Amino acid sequence: MQTRSEVAVGWKRAIARHASTHLIEYGSAVQMGAGTTFSMLMDEIVAQQVQTKKSLDLIVMTTNLEVMAKGRDARMVHADLLQSMQIILTGGSLQSSLGALVGPYAVEGIRAEKIRPNVVFFGAAGVSFANGLSIRYQFADELATQEAYATRPTDARVLLCDHTKLGRQCGWQAEITVDAALAHTDKFLIITTYPAENQEECIRLGEQIQAFDKMLDGLATDDRLDPKDFALRLINLDGEVVKELSLVERRREMSTRLSSSKISTLPV
Repeated sequence: MQTRSEVAVGWKRAIARHASTHLIEYGSAVQMGAGTTFSMLMDEIVAQQVQTKKSLDLIVMTTNLEVMAKGRDARMVHADLLQSMQIILTGGSLQSSLGALVGPYAVEGIRAEKIRPNVVFFGAAGVSFANGLSIRYQFADELATQEAYATRPTDARVLLCDHTKLGRQCGWQAEITVDAALAHTDKFLIITTYPAENQEECIRLGEQIQAFDKMLDGLATDDRLDPKDFALRLINLDGEVVKELSLVERRREMSTRLSSSKISTLPV
């Protein structure tokens, strides 16, 4: 039987590589939650700086003990390059299965106003769009911390989950809505993977993509969300974007169709 860390390793690595190269900039404050994908993200963040020999001068905030350990070890091994990288671990109670901190003290640390992150990364055990946004987790005691990641103020909020979790509706459902996730940010991005060579998986994912597409139609007419963006990005094993659906683009499309319709009805 595979453990959590052994499932879809290559795809998780692709997500981590994409996130580190596309969503993290020099001097960023980055917050990340529990899960193996974020341990890999920390690996990629370190590798990127080592390969380029350029420090990103990051602030990394996390409840993930492995992320903290990887950051600590990297600073020791590459002291000349990574000494300026700050690693901040929140308080909280140990959740051994997750290798992370949870509970009210962890929630307070995640939501702390003293430091505002440029980007917040969090994960999920299951994500579905069939009946609106549904995000689920394996353990009840992680719900509060995950909900904190999904709602705390930030420039961008990013949910990372490989395709094996898309459409999965088992486990504990978090109280995370699109409205709540966008309340304190301008962008909520979900990044997942697309196994083009697996026809059965593509059919299953296609159903979720269609459901997300339908969600966008409803959200595009909600003035409360204008001009915020909610997007689904699918990448391949190389970390390249295969497809992306976004609320901003849907609004643009609807506006263009409306303008064209008005023009076509003008008297000649």
